[in-house]
Amino acid sequence: MKKLKWSVGLVIVTLPILSVAVFLTARFYGRPINEYSVVAEVNRMPMAVNELKMFMRNHQAEVSNYYVEQYKANIDKDFWQTKFNGEMPLATLRQKALADGVTLKIKRGIAVKLGLIEDSSYKAFIDSLNKENERRAEIKAKGGILYGPGKFSENAYFAYQLANIEQDSKFKLGNGELKATEEDLRSYYELKKDELYKRSDYIKVRSFSISFTDGNGNRDESAYKKAEDVAKKAKAKTDSGGDFEKIASEYGSDLKLQIKIEDMVFDEKTRKVDIKVNRGRLLDQAQKLLPNQVSDVFDDGRDFYVLKFLERRDGGYKSFEEVSADDNDLKNRYLDMKYKEYVTRLVNEADIEINNRVYDRVQLSQ
Repeated sequence: MKKLKWSVGLVIVTLPILSVAVFLTARFYGRPINEYSVVAEVNRMPMAVNELKMFMRNHQAEVSNYYVEQYKANIDKDFWQTKFNGEMPLATLRQKALADGVTLKIKRGIAVKLGLIEDSSYKAFIDSLNKENERRAEIKAKGGILYGPGKFSENAYFAYQLANIEQDSKFKLGNGELKATEEDLRSYYELKKDELYKRSDYIKVRSFSISFTDGNGNRDESAYKKAEDVAKKAKAKTDSGGDFEKIASEYGSDLKLQIKIEDMVFDEKTRKVDIKVNRGRLLDQAQKLLPNQVSDVFDDGRDFYVLKFLERRDGGYKSFEEVSADDNDLKNRYLDMKYKEYVTRLVNEADIEINNRVYDRVQLSQ
């Protein structure tokens, strides 16, 4: 067995080990290997073969892609146990799965400490899965209302249970060990305000648009080519100092094109509406414009556009008070961050023992 201290932040082929001691123990020998066999212990909490396999499946595609890209490997029956410059895909896969398994055990250990679950073991998880499926089958048999699947698969129940454990752990820790003070929240607000609480800038542009759809809103190929040509001329002439109105009067009536010129504003007030009315493409282009600049020709599937910069003002930030009153958004985000830090610290401090007799034999069906 190998005993080690953990460190998060695995690269794909390296499992950080700060101290290693190899020794044997009677606890693991003399037992047949099955889905419940212990591959490792995390702070004395056992990790079962099936738990490691679940995470191995999660990383299978990622690891395969790495070796294909890095070494031009062929995915054949020998792939997982072939060494590439000293690296073996199966070993990499186990390492990454083990890292996830350690984090899982830490999260379940937190839940045990908080009284949310009684046991962190894989057997306890399977017992809980079976009880939940029996409960659902009984509800279904009685014609009751059932939310979610009629029967959970192991993977689905794992995700369901873990999400509940994390949510309930955050709630309890947020009212206890990780409870935020106003100073904590203000510090978090300052840390994240550029990323999360920046208001949209006020942007004003003049839009020159030409429709290329027919009366039923379908694309008209003939109109498309004419519209694209006029839009390109509008771009070229505007770059040379011309204005949209002259171009519209010059080409609109002759070609019977639906040309529209309007001033458009994008700001914090229009942000949600922009998404709903499919102005996202327009907003993207408007945000790129510098003073006096004219956009390239682009289309949104219905119209060709050319945009001309008119004005831009900084949108500023939502205030701390405004954010604090926004349905606990600030507190929840802060707690998410602190919970991740809390888990990471416990992972880094964890005592991990690997049962090599089992660990080295775990592989997925090829």
